[in-house]
Amino acid sequence: MISYIIETLSEELPDDLRSIAEKKPSETGAQQKNYRADVAVVEVETSRNGLPPLWQPDAESGMSPVVAAEPEIILVAPETRRWIEIRDRYEELVTVIEVLSPSNKISQAGREQYRAKQQDLLSAGVNLVEIDLIRQGFHVITADESRLRPNESGETRYIICAVRALHRDRREVYYCPLRDPLPTIRIPLRPFDPDVPLTLQPLIDRVWRTGRCWRLNHQANPPGPDWSQSEGQWIDERLKQAGLR
Repeated sequence: MISYIIETLSEELPDDLRSIAEKKPSETGAQQKNYRADVAVVEVETSRNGLPPLWQPDAESGMSPVVAAEPEIILVAPETRRWIEIRDRYEELVTVIEVLSPSNKISQAGREQYRAKQQDLLSAGVNLVEIDLIRQGFHVITADESRLRPNESGETRYIICAVRALHRDRREVYYCPLRDPLPTIRIPLRPFDPDVPLTLQPLIDRVWRTGRCWRLNHQANPPGPDWSQSEGQWIDERLKQAGLR
């Protein structure tokens, strides 16, 4: 999704701006903080299975050698956090676009880290666009949850929020109900630049095609929270029409 957003923006941005990904944001006028890098140099274990040597008694002690059971090694790839930056020719950060991931919303540590980054960017005078298409977890976008329009139906409603550097006290909120196509949103740039339109639905459709999402097990129960009854019926009908159920 991030790659497709960058590709789309690159065709619309002014000539002296560019969109990039996976960079550490630099906050002009604000204290810089280190966010996790996408590439790191790490020390490599050279022993068998990546385990350190096992303690053994001295030969003079007369004790028998210690034999430990061999654990099964399961490798867990860390989740890479990515975002989009729009910079000018002098490498000044203009706009950051965050496509929220589960790690931003579910764990307390992830939420705290994300909110700290929010404040860093806003304090630095950077435009911030947050795209929240994750059903799980807690509310973390900059728009105060209590000020949002009530979701009287109780059905899934994704949210997109934009904060302009010149209007830090204002939130531009896009409500995205599950059954509606994702909207075309405004991407703010510098004060003298017109906004760039970003149409999201074709990008999600492209993710579906290139990710071959129809191969997923659509018979399995979806992750929580549960769908409402009407949403479940609507999803089931869509899957049947697509020949996936």
